Amino acid sequence: YTYEGGSKSSLHAKALIVDFKEILITSANLTGRGMKRNLEMGLLHTGKSAKEAEALIQTLIDNRIITRV
Repeated sequence: YTYEGGSKSSLHAKALIVDFKEILITSANLTGRGMKRNLEMGLLHTGKSAKEAEALIQTLIDNRIITRV
């Protein structure tokens, strides 16, 4: 996905949501190379935070704030 932010903007964060129960928000590239070569940091939330994040992301998609590339 990409978003309306102008040509000089970039979004490096990644979010992985599992079954509305867990969300991992990280800057890490989730590839073998990215996980081995980079020192990254992220946050794992469970429960209500994950469900709310899922709803927020879906709203951004529905309103075309972020779009599939």
